[in-house]
Amino acid sequence: MIKKIYHFYQYQLSLRAKMLITHLILALFPALLITYFAYNQMVTVTTNTTLHSLNTLADQTRTNIGTTIEQLSAMADSICDTEFFSSYIYSTHPAYYDSIYDLEGGLGSLENLLASYQNNSLVSNVRIYLDDEHYEIIRKNTNNPVFDTLDPATGTYWHGIFSSTNGNELLCPPMYLSPTEISTLGTHAIIRRIRSIQTECYVVIYFNQSTIQPILLQDLPYNNSVIYITNSRNEIVASTNTTLSGTYYIPYNEITKRIPSTSRQEKLQFAGENVYCGCKIIPGTDWIMVSAVPESNLTSEGNQLVLNFLFLYALVVIVSIIISQGLSYSVTGRISKVAEKMQQVRHSTLPTRMDDPVGSDEVSSLIDSYNYMSDEINRLVTKQQETANELRHSEFRALQAQINPHFLYNTLDMINWMAQSGETAQVSEAVNLLSRFYKITLSRGSSIITVREELEHVSLYVLLQNMRFNDKLHFFVDVPDEMLDHTMPKLIFQPIVENSILHGILEKPIKEGNIVIMGWMEDETLVFVISDDGVGIPPEKLSSILSGKSTGSTGSNIAISNTHKRIQLCYGSKYGLSYRSRPGYETEVEIRIPANGEVLDLSPVMMHHTHS
Repeated sequence: MIKKIYHFYQYQLSLRAKMLITHLILALFPALLITYFAYNQMVTVTTNTTLHSLNTLADQTRTNIGTTIEQLSAMADSICDTEFFSSYIYSTHPAYYDSIYDLEGGLGSLENLLASYQNNSLVSNVRIYLDDEHYEIIRKNTNNPVFDTLDPATGTYWHGIFSSTNGNELLCPPMYLSPTEISTLGTHAIIRRIRSIQTECYVVIYFNQSTIQPILLQDLPYNNSVIYITNSRNEIVASTNTTLSGTYYIPYNEITKRIPSTSRQEKLQFAGENVYCGCKIIPGTDWIMVSAVPESNLTSEGNQLVLNFLFLYALVVIVSIIISQGLSYSVTGRISKVAEKMQQVRHSTLPTRMDDPVGSDEVSSLIDSYNYMSDEINRLVTKQQETANELRHSEFRALQAQINPHFLYNTLDMINWMAQSGETAQVSEAVNLLSRFYKITLSRGSSIITVREELEHVSLYVLLQNMRFNDKLHFFVDVPDEMLDHTMPKLIFQPIVENSILHGILEKPIKEGNIVIMGWMEDETLVFVISDDGVGIPPEKLSSILSGKSTGSTGSNIAISNTHKRIQLCYGSKYGLSYRSRPGYETEVEIRIPANGEVLDLSPVMMHHTHS
């Protein structure tokens, strides 16, 4: 095996490849060894550093959220401590007490405090829910929307919690609030219950997810990691990603068991995935903040560090290779160019000359010999192309010459038939039409005419045929004016229309029918469709009609085959004729010709004289 590798290296690799491999081995081998031995250590160091950073960020986040909740809670406490609550809400007879207490003054100071809180960026809304008796008295003194009856609160989840417990404080996630509260007041709330002998009221400070969300996002290290807050009722209070918080959710009473220390992350498994999880208790609440970072995120940083090292080393290797290749180019460069040129010839690409060699060494002699060979090959290819063009020229002329006797034979046969019938006037008209017909046919020796002339040519042909068949051929043309000045090979429509008459309409019992020529543009292609309502073409003949091998009862289809070949000789195999037919109903012939396509100006040899 080693011997084979040595033989391959010695005799089959190019000089440049040998030098490149040598430099790569010398440069890459040390880098691969260093990477192999340092990889695990680098990943471990990166993971530990990242986990320490995450724990520090989590402490800061816990402090920020705790401070925010403390501020909101302090606002609720300050409202409850106002003189309004102590002197009025706790009154056992509010209607009576209204007469001796300055309710309007107490409301004014409370409203000023509420206004300052509602302008606070942390607060979205404030509500004070009162029983009907207190509410009606207050409504006489203010229209402030902060005051409301207990009706909106009665059906809420948080009101149910207060009704079933003796607690007077509640920190509400969105699940505790009603849809109306969430949509108009806020997604979260801090609620204080105030009870006296005669009444019960609630002070509610509403705030939004946006108050907590930015604080959590500051601690979010990766896109596919999550930080969520849960409470003692296993409700998600806030989350940076609701989907991931469900994936990595830990029940409230299991958090401290699975993550015993709040100062470090524990590696846990969720659905077979290793995830580093940490927890922080939010002070002053029953909330616990949980962070979950997949292990793959941490190892990817170590991998990235290794990749960065390899990238820098690769840059050094590339620079070294460029320098070495520049130094060795004088030896391998010219030989490589000759080899590349020879490979082009091997893959059937025409050879191109190289710059004339400088010097008289062996490589210069090789380049000189290659240039001589390139000149000879190009000369032979040029000669072959000229021969092929001449052959195409001759074949085109032969095909067109083959068509014209066919036209003339059929037309003279018709005139002979009318002369035998004694129709002298019709013979004169037919001869006049025939003269115009062949004037267009000759076209001063040109093989290319306009669409307008080709349509006139085929119209003259149909007129001649209608004189023979008593106007039973109904001919219609629908070609846009903008197509009429485009050019095309002549004698394209007439053989197809002739075929429609002889092999389509005249084989019907009534020997009468319609022929329609339609045209339109498709991008840079002229498209014509010639249709007739004759007897149609059987499927077994349809596939061979363009080959010239199909024959009918009235003669061969050589004219159609020649017409198809003429178009393809001029423009290529993607142009020409295509047939569609329903036996017994109709036949359609589609003709595709490039708009103003370049074609050899081949002067057809049809007759030995011109017609003026």
